[in-house]
Amino acid sequence: MSVCKILFILFRGFFVSRSNLILENLALHQQLTVQQRVKNMGIREVFIAPKSPWQNPYRERVIGSIRRECLDHFIILSENHLCRILKDYMDNYNNCRTHLSLKKNSPESRDVQEPEKGKVVSIPKVGGLHHLYKRVA
Repeated sequence: MSVCKILFILFRGFFVSRSNLILENLALHQQLTVQQRVKNMGIREVFIAPKSPWQNPYRERVIGSIRRECLDHFIILSENHLCRILKDYMDNYNNCRTHLSLKKNSPESRDVQEPEKGKVVSIPKVGGLHHLYKRVA
């Protein structure tokens, strides 16, 4: 499975809601694959200059966050292992992790859990690297 295919599988929901995709110059075979997939999704490509990461700070932020918060803590054993870890990380990022810009909520909104619901338990996420805390009766 190519890196391009892995990224499209993992970020499918992200790409669906976007009208532009910012790309660096890729190798010709990668570029043709990406161009065809992007065209089929109705997304317009916007190219940046080679070796100019400051032209796409959002991508740099995402890649840096994935590396620091996830991949730096694992030894990747195979492509399937990498896909599983990245899917778990994205699930945690979108459903569990708090975001300051969302007033400490996650992109997928969560209910407030009152103290009357019971004691707090820890649920391991992303192979135990992160935890979700919930109240249970």
